[in-house]
Order: sequence, then C-alpha cells, then structure tokens
Amino acid sequence: MEYEIVTLEEKIAVGVSARTNNASPDMGAVIGGLWNCFYNEGVYASVPDKANAKALGIYTEYEGDEKEDYTAMAACETSAEPKGENYAVCRIPAGKYAKFVIHGDMVQAVGAAWQEIWKMNLPRAFQCDFEEYQDDCMENAEIHIYVGLKEEKSAVESRCGLLCSACGYREQMNCAGCVHIEKPFWGDSCPVKACCEAKQHEHCGQCKEFPCDLLREAGTITYKKMFGEYGLYCNGKIFAVICDDQFYIKITETGQKLCPHLPEAPPYKGAKNYFLVEDVENREMLTKLVAATYAELPEPRPKKRKKE
Repeated sequence: MEYEIVTLEEKIAVGVSARTNNASPDMGAVIGGLWNCFYNEGVYASVPDKANAKALGIYTEYEGDEKEDYTAMAACETSAEPKGENYAVCRIPAGKYAKFVIHGDMVQAVGAAWQEIWKMNLPRAFQCDFEEYQDDCMENAEIHIYVGLKEEKSAVESRCGLLCSACGYREQMNCAGCVHIEKPFWGDSCPVKACCEAKQHEHCGQCKEFPCDLLREAGTITYKKMFGEYGLYCNGKIFAVICDDQFYIKITETGQKLCPHLPEAPPYKGAKNYFLVEDVENREMLTKLVAATYAELPEPRPKKRKKE
C-alpha cells in the first residue's frame, strides 16, 4: 500500500469509546456499537463546537502493539473540550503519521486496509491511530487512515562533529546543541555552523570539502618573543601570552560565557587579568576559546610608516 509521511498538529476529538482487542470475537460488535451509538443515539448531533463534519474512528491507549487491548472511539473533531458533558474525549497527539488514502465500502475497505497495514514494517508508535471519513457515502467513501509513527532522534549533535552530550558546559549553559539553536552560547556566530547550514548539510561529513581548513584549526597561530616571554597571535591578533611557563588568554565577554570556570590572574606585575589556562592539553576547549576570543578582539591597528 502506498502512503505519505505527514506531520499533524494536535486535534481534540469528542465522542464515545470502549476497550477492545483485535483478537476478541466481539471486536466487530464493539466497534459497530460505538458507531451506532454515535449517530443513532444522538451523540454526534449533541457534540458542541465541531471543527468540521468529518467522522473519526480512533484507536488509542494501546497496552502494547496491535495484538493487545486498546481503546476504540467513534468521534468528531472539535475546537475545544466540552465542559460538564458526558463524552469521551481524546487528544490526538501532534507528530508524524503515515497517511493512507483508500476508497470503497466504509466497512470492507477499511477492514482490508488495516489487514495490510498490520503486515507492513512501519515504525509505529502505538500511541494513537485514526480514520478520517471525508464523506458519508457508505458504498464508495474516501477514507484517510493515519498511523502514528515513532519520532526518530537525530544522531547528529553538532554540525562539526563534536559530541555535545560530552560537553561539560552543555547543562551549565542550558545549551541544546548547535543543530537546535540559532547561535552558540559562546558567541554571536560559529563559522563552521554557518558554513554547514548555508550548504544545507546536516553535518560537515556530508561536504565534499571535508575536512576543510575551517575545521582543522581555530586560525593560524604564530608567536613573537616579548620581554623574555612570548606573545601568541591568531591571524595577526594577539590573544594570549606565555609568562613563567604559564598560559594566559585575554578575557572577553564571550570567553567568560564559554569558560566561566577558568581562573583569572595577571600574567605579570601591573598587567590586567587574563584567563589562566592550566589544562593546555584540552584541545577542544582551547580551539573554541581561541576562536571565540579572536572573534571578539578588535583588529590590530595598522603600523605607522617610519619617517624617512
């Protein structure tokens, strides 16, 4: 059977319900009795705030799969839950559904369709399935059957391939990971994320240029000897110094958000505070911190020409 995957918003359904089982000998009588009560005993006519005229056959509250007990409903969609009325109410959950469109006898065609659906290898959620009857033509009706599907969680946590679940700052910064947020918590933008999304890739591994220079390093790092110590530069900007064999990085607002745990200290007497980085083997953290610091620091002033 052909079907399409659709995403539905939540629906409120109101009608009558009963528990049954597909293997039960009276299953047909139970469901037939619900439809008889719904239409012939005035339930449909009395339901307030109908969203449309379509009838819904709902299967929900499964104890397991299609072989276990479930709740069947004959209902219609409403714009609100009825107050103080003796109705069965179901909220059809929002999510992904396999949608089947069938034509034929309301009873025979629907029964035959379910027999085929039970044989299919669908990732069913067994939370809520339903039939939506488009008209009231018994012999040649159009019926849409919606089968609820499990929500598949993406294995991709970040664009660049870092494992967000292993990040020590994720919970502290309430970060959902760059796949799910517009910008990283440690700065206004991430060049890797921006590049990946501009190319409409889920992650960098889908790019024919992988691994690119952007991924390899935070930037081009150089150093200069200064007063017996060393100044470190990223793409021409000084961002850190090494003094007395200790590594100091300039403090920025972005850096404080990214690494709030880092101690602050002056690299030499009379200097402003820098981040004191003691775990210099943590390449992942250093790459992020250097990139974030570089992005926030101002461009170096052009050197004045010497007078001739």
